[in-house]
Amino acid sequence: LTANNLSSTQSILQLGRRLVQLLVLTGAVLIGLKSFGYDITAALAGLGIGGIAIAFAAQKTLENVFGGLSLLSDQSIRVGDSCQFATTVGTVEDIGLRATRFRTVQRSVLYIPNGQLATMNIENLGQRDRILFKHVIGVKYGMESGGMKGLLDELRQLLEKDERISAEGRRVQFLKFGTYSLDIELFAYVLTSDYAYFLTVQEELLLRVMEIVKKHDSDFAFPSQTLYVEKGKLELGGAPGAAAEPLAPQG
Repeated sequence: LTANNLSSTQSILQLGRRLVQLLVLTGAVLIGLKSFGYDITAALAGLGIGGIAIAFAAQKTLENVFGGLSLLSDQSIRVGDSCQFATTVGTVEDIGLRATRFRTVQRSVLYIPNGQLATMNIENLGQRDRILFKHVIGVKYGMESGGMKGLLDELRQLLEKDERISAEGRRVQFLKFGTYSLDIELFAYVLTSDYAYFLTVQEELLLRVMEIVKKHDSDFAFPSQTLYVEKGKLELGGAPGAAAEPLAPQG
């Protein structure tokens, strides 16, 4: 069995143990009543009618119990999985009879009723087989088409030669002429489900990207603009009638 299967099995066993304990406790109470001379046959018969009332009164409780069984049976989440729902990210610590306990990234504890959890859209980050590496970098204008081709080729080689990168879906594309930059997209999958390891790989790749961009006599662009002054409209320390010249880029 894998670690995830073990976690799932342990969760099912834990929930099953709690149900058995509940049944044993109920049986012990009935046996105790009988030992004190009470007629438990009448009590059991009364459960037929009282059970309906109890079912209505405990509707939410039963919903949560069956919700927990549903979560465990289809293995949508397992103990140890990192999950995201809405804007919250947390790790499953326990799937109980009533609620599931999550440890959030802020290290707080979040309890969600199983009935509610069973109807939520949950993104199970723990079951990823790979993690997306996607960045759009903007290089400065002024690069010739030949230089851009050389830059793209070396960036593609960077991804192709890295054994930690999946061959499926990887790409490096010149996307568009941006407002301030020539935009290039880096898209690949890192072959890991460990987010900490992914961050290490991502850092190494981004540092190599910086070196490659510098190697091709370029740099990363930042928002700027060039101001041109029309001849005769404004004098900037030059003689009247001097030809208009661009001013330095304004950040």
